[in-house]
Amino acid sequence: MNIPRLTATASLYLSHYPYHIPFQVIPKSQCDTLALGDCIEAAGNKQLFCTLACRSEGCTIADAPGYCSNDQCCYCLSQCETDFHTASLDCQSKYGCPTGKACVSDVNIAYSTLEMCCDPGQVSCLGNCMWNTCPTGRWFDRRTCGCLCVPISCPTPQVQDPSSCGCVCPNPCPPPFVNDPNTCDCVCPAPLTNCHGTCVDTSLSPTNCGQCDVTCLLGQDCCHSTCTSLGEEPNCGGCDEVCGSGYSCCYPNKAPGGRPCVDLQNNIYNCGSCGVTCASVECCENGACVAPETLLNCGHCGVKCIAGYHDKCCNGECTDTTTDAHHCGGCDQPCGPNQACVGSMCQCQQGFSSCGQACVDFLSDTSNCGACGITCGSGQVCCNGVCATMPPGYGCCQGTWTNLLVDNGDCGACGHVCALGQTCCNGVCQSPQTGFSCCNGAWTNLKSDAHNCGTCGHGCASGQVCCGGNCITLASGQSCCNGSVSNLQTDSHNCGSCGTACPSGQTCCAGKCVNPQSDSQNCGTCGHACTSGQTCCAGTCKSAQSGFGCCNGVWTDLTSTAQNCGSCGHSCAAGQSCCGGTCHSAQSGFACCGGAWTSLTTNQNCGTCGKTCPGGQTCSNGTCTTDCGAGHFCVPPFTTCPVIAAGETTCCPPSYSTCDSIFGPDFPSQCCPSGYTCCEGQDSNGTWFPYCDFPYCDYPYSSNSISTVSGSPVH
Repeated sequence: MNIPRLTATASLYLSHYPYHIPFQVIPKSQCDTLALGDCIEAAGNKQLFCTLACRSEGCTIADAPGYCSNDQCCYCLSQCETDFHTASLDCQSKYGCPTGKACVSDVNIAYSTLEMCCDPGQVSCLGNCMWNTCPTGRWFDRRTCGCLCVPISCPTPQVQDPSSCGCVCPNPCPPPFVNDPNTCDCVCPAPLTNCHGTCVDTSLSPTNCGQCDVTCLLGQDCCHSTCTSLGEEPNCGGCDEVCGSGYSCCYPNKAPGGRPCVDLQNNIYNCGSCGVTCASVECCENGACVAPETLLNCGHCGVKCIAGYHDKCCNGECTDTTTDAHHCGGCDQPCGPNQACVGSMCQCQQGFSSCGQACVDFLSDTSNCGACGITCGSGQVCCNGVCATMPPGYGCCQGTWTNLLVDNGDCGACGHVCALGQTCCNGVCQSPQTGFSCCNGAWTNLKSDAHNCGTCGHGCASGQVCCGGNCITLASGQSCCNGSVSNLQTDSHNCGSCGTACPSGQTCCAGKCVNPQSDSQNCGTCGHACTSGQTCCAGTCKSAQSGFGCCNGVWTDLTSTAQNCGSCGHSCAAGQSCCGGTCHSAQSGFACCGGAWTSLTTNQNCGTCGKTCPGGQTCSNGTCTTDCGAGHFCVPPFTTCPVIAAGETTCCPPSYSTCDSIFGPDFPSQCCPSGYTCCEGQDSNGTWFPYCDFPYCDYPYSSNSISTVSGSPVH
């Protein structure tokens, strides 16, 4: 049983001493009052003397009852805990915790006067409420506030593992080694064997086959712990590699990348037996190296002829000698001209007859016309088996005399058929073309041919021309252009000659293309000529004018246009303006006035062009001002100068005078009309104010009293 203990620094019996509570180690108390802590501390003081007595017997305060070195020590500690437990229960009965909580003292003896209000059944350890129940095989340690393993006896050399509480070896082995459960030595896991510090499988390792340091020879591998040759089954090229039916083991295989199991009947690197390699021009067939001239290997290895379609391999090609005229009845047995191979025999083709050793066409052969030996005369042809002289442009086509110049089925030559929609003319197939036709064997334009105008054979009368398929008489200056009558003097599409079109913006005048917007001889319209000294601009004759020019067809003021400043096309830079034909950058106090770059500070151009200052005023900084002398001036509308010599500084409106000499600094910049006197008055509140009166100041005020007006400071 674990009894909570506390240590203190004062005697329970010296209750008249003030208690010392070390606040720096006391967490925030959940108990009701500080008096409960005082009470628990006093109980701890009583336990202190008891535990000091136990220490004199060789016991330490940290020992648990189950680990006392002797029975007497255990009894001593138990007695101390009993006394403290009784005292602490008495404190709780006096200063208990809130409903549902129990005030418990800390079970860890390193704390003093520490109590917590915990759930019923919990304990306080290191200032935390917790359960002190542990799983089977563990016990609650109040020093660490954790569950420790109950010591068990482990077989040598194993030790108890604090994390699992079970028995383990003290020296874990690096993988793949494992601990021997009996000796804790590092050993290889089954079925591996330790060969010089390395775990190997001796049933597979070619350098440790069956046991360590047994190395297999070249061409061998370790199969089931025995060095085994890989050149025979059932280990062909690898352990337990069995070749299938029809395959033999050739290890290693000479074929690049070839598997060791090969078919000796057709493998060019192992033909008939392992290692027998065929020549580069040979194939392996039925285990023998042969030239590629068989039905199984025709031309190239693996090219197999199709049974029923081929019966021979002739010169590397699959051939049917029963029908092939080049190999009739056997390879390289060609048939003669006009012969076919039928049933492996050469015979005349259909339409041909046998004359001696040759096959001839009795219908067209001039040496055998109609029958063997009948020869046609010089210049004759054999047509349909009859010798005859052929007319010009004709031919014998399928036994019939045909006009090759116009026959769509035999155009230019027998069998040459014109495409759909085409016409045979003069032996050439022509595509349809509007206005054209074949006249007397020539492709003719019926719209312009005077001998075939509109239709073949229709000729025009003397002096007429064929225009658009009609015979017409042309007037002077007219011509037929593209089937229509055109005046070459005025037609912009046929100006001067047919097909000569004037560019956009131009017109045809007297057979020449001109621009009526700029041509001085044809200004605006054909024949309208400008007079001497004039210029044609935008179709209008313009008289010479200083500062103007025709720029891109527009009459332009060259003195003020920024894009044409001084001359056409001369553009001012960004931010500049054109004045008098010269580009000027922006300049404060200057402007273009009447075509001249002018200062706006003169009396004639004050601030803006043409603004003239009235008599008596002077332009100052672009504003007309009244000159007051001595370098001073007044700015309108305040044009009355002050008497500067008398200390006045206010400019007043016309016919007003300044009140500076009267009011001084009290009311600056005040003015009264001419004839009025500058006055000061006082209102009912005692506040002074300026006013004007006529002719003198009256107080109280007269009907002539008026307010002053504000002036402007003199400059």
